[in-house]
Amino acid sequence: MSAQVTLTRPKSPEWTFRMTRTRIVLLALAGVAAGIALYRFIYGLGAATNLSDRWPWGIWIWWDVLTGVALAGGGYSTALLVHFFGRDRGKAVERGAFVTSLIGYVMVCGGLFLDLGRWYNAWRPVAFWGYHSVMFELFWCVGGYTVVQLVEFGHIFIEKVHAPRLARVMHRIYAPVLIVGVILPVLHQSALGSLYVIAKGKLDPLWWSLLLPLFFLLSSFFVGPAMVTVENFLSARSHREHRPPSPLLREMMRLAAWLMVAYLVLKVADLAWRGVIPHLLDGSVVSDLFLAEIALGVAAPTIMIFLRHAAGRMWYSGSTS
Repeated sequence: MSAQVTLTRPKSPEWTFRMTRTRIVLLALAGVAAGIALYRFIYGLGAATNLSDRWPWGIWIWWDVLTGVALAGGGYSTALLVHFFGRDRGKAVERGAFVTSLIGYVMVCGGLFLDLGRWYNAWRPVAFWGYHSVMFELFWCVGGYTVVQLVEFGHIFIEKVHAPRLARVMHRIYAPVLIVGVILPVLHQSALGSLYVIAKGKLDPLWWSLLLPLFFLLSSFFVGPAMVTVENFLSARSHREHRPPSPLLREMMRLAAWLMVAYLVLKVADLAWRGVIPHLLDGSVVSDLFLAEIALGVAAPTIMIFLRHAAGRMWYSGSTS
């Protein structure tokens, strides 16, 4: 007589949210920010920020939109490397880049919505096509890419849900979505530079250039791999069992370094072509800030990456000899 064995399905661990001091502080900051945002929506942008029609954007715009969009550029740059340049090894970092980039773009959309003077007219670009406006292009490209990232994240999320029909649909549209997801960021990253092109006279000649759209695009490409690298190491630190794919990350950072070299060469050539090299060397506060930006933001990271790569090659050749 055989014994009857009853198999029981193990219970999945329940999701819990443990309140810590850090989370209490973050929730308190979020509550304060929500109150300020509500005050801004009720009483207007001028009452909350002391802005005016002459100075419509606050100094924070460089952070919540320009820096945020650049840091969120790791999603489309990683997709470009993995799916279009044949770097299949990049799939190890692709999903984390997509999630981080999605969070960044959701924050950018929220920041743009808060920065609108008349936020209740945010729907108007849908009905009124002001295609001569840079902001119109930004509206559609940033908004469209955010939707694309939701689809990309949905393709990842659907693997954990038993929905075969939806999975087939997501699989069929994934390739076209990836193509659109590379085109839209290229357009809006350059459009952000165009916002400063039309500000001629308000921007110092050291920064103003007709090549600003190209400079913005290049900077987003070499900041993207840096963001992916930081995200992978922070993830590995939080999850002990996860190890970052160091060889792949080093390869991405070398690519970013070469892009920084191209950016630096093009920047110097543009300054010489426009005849503002004397202003660069006049010892003023503005010229010192420009030199510090180039030295700390472009030259120093490039040198560090190449030195690290050279040291790694010397160590590898010494260990194999």
